[in-house]
Amino acid sequence: MNTDETLNNLHKDTNDGNFTYRNSNNMEALPSGNDPQMLGQIKGWNWGAALLSWMWLLPISILWGIGLLILENLSAGIVGLISFIYFGLHGNEFAWKYRKFNSLEEFWAVQKAWTNTAVAILGTVLIGTLIIVICLMIFKPQ
Repeated sequence: MNTDETLNNLHKDTNDGNFTYRNSNNMEALPSGNDPQMLGQIKGWNWGAALLSWMWLLPISILWGIGLLILENLSAGIVGLISFIYFGLHGNEFAWKYRKFNSLEEFWAVQKAWTNTAVAILGTVLIGTLIIVICLMIFKPQ
């Protein structure tokens, strides 16, 4: 089902006093317009969301997540550990719900690119840190 068909099949459910958009299968529609039935196929850990959540959240516009990251920077490391685990576990779900993808293949390609970027940045930081530590051990400051 393409985006136009999805939008045409949505209707407002006002039984609870709130507007909830539902598709023809009576499933709650996602803000992105992606098929909600595909959520079961995208389960798994998201390294891009876990390691680069501060960048990863921007294109999908999850403002509460950005607020959480600001809190993380102002607090002790426990908030960072919690957000690492939370976004790693739920990153695929958030990406599918809040960012439009034309296919499941495109979704996985984008998430793979985020993972590769996260690993490259983390690897660079770790190697750089290792070089600095070795240099400090060899050339002991006096």
